[in-house]
Amino acid sequence: MAVGLLLLITGLAAGAYAVGIWGQASFGALDPEITLRIVAPSVTALILGLQIIFSSFFLGVLGLRRK
Repeated sequence: MAVGLLLLITGLAAGAYAVGIWGQASFGALDPEITLRIVAPSVTALILGLQIIFSSFFLGVLGLRRK
């Protein structure tokens, strides 16, 4: 759960950074090569973080223990 939370926070922070860069460009056109280097890992971290958090809740409900 802690790893999922860390990934989620990292993804949110990178997303906020990307929006800040977009704001500096007056919310206009951006260079996709630079922007996607921030946005793609951000979205990936968000998705993985949520997936890990939800799967840890699911395994907790099932009562499975780690070995």
